[in-house]
Amino acid sequence: MCGAAGCAHLCIFEFDLNLFQVSQTERHLFLAGRLRNVVGDTSLFWGRFHERTLSLMNDSDPKEAEDTLPPLHYAARRESGEWRVEEAAAELVEVVDSTTSRLARLDSSATAASPASGKWSVKEIIGHLIDSAVNNHQRFVRGQYEDPLVLPGYAQDFWVRAQGYADAPWPELAEFWRLYNHHLAGVIRRIPPDKLEVECRIGPNTAEPLGFIVEDYVAHLKHHVLQIEQLISIV
Repeated sequence: MCGAAGCAHLCIFEFDLNLFQVSQTERHLFLAGRLRNVVGDTSLFWGRFHERTLSLMNDSDPKEAEDTLPPLHYAARRESGEWRVEEAAAELVEVVDSTTSRLARLDSSATAASPASGKWSVKEIIGHLIDSAVNNHQRFVRGQYEDPLVLPGYAQDFWVRAQGYADAPWPELAEFWRLYNHHLAGVIRRIPPDKLEVECRIGPNTAEPLGFIVEDYVAHLKHHVLQIEQLISIV
């Protein structure tokens, strides 16, 4: 989870599918990796998942709601041929561009407002996503020539405070986030297929393939986009 308790990268979470009231068929489809994790997905599972996440965030810190994310199933999706780096890169660009176009309409006061003491504002969430981009940038590149890849995690709350995202100029911050992710999309597209299976150990987390790290990065970003949408509606 994000915040004072830490936002674990990798974003690997155990959760109870019953929490989201999915059917047994939907459960099997999800575990087989056949439901795509896409913002705006019309599947019953993801519709319920998004509604449940936003409902939980009404009563909790958006930084703490990240533990509602479902686990990813990179291996199953790769085996079934449903996952490609090109798709991950295209999805990343699509989500970032559509989000930035909406954020551009916000004034600086709205993005700086915190819903409560100790909780991240929209600016700070975007700052955290920039930090996520910076750390994953190293993983995406180093994972192509270090096997296995072993890197530390990072203290997300400290990074956000130390860089003063709360006081950063809003238009520049949002545009930097957009441009950085466009660059990362290019990096992702260039990862050779054989390098996607390089084992990566980040901090104390279980080692996962580089392809999983890529998928996890996009899922983590989309989760925080949902948090931003919720914050905009309550600040």
